[in-house]
Amino acid sequence: MPKRSGSDEQDRFLTRSEAAKWLGLATSTLAVWQSQKPEAAPPMRRHGRRAMYSKKDLAHWSDQRKVG
Repeated sequence: MPKRSGSDEQDRFLTRSEAAKWLGLATSTLAVWQSQKPEAAPPMRRHGRRAMYSKKDLAHWSDQRKVG
């Protein structure tokens, strides 16, 4: 199997629990935000019944929340 480059790795999709861990949040926090405050939640995609998150989208979402 070919080795992934850095940009390929950032385009990889994460499950909700992986995304929560990557952001330092509880998995339930992402689920609640998505259902109750979708405008505040990081962008998500549905792959079948699974919630999936792009690392690139998560990084962009996090960068928009910088304070100071």
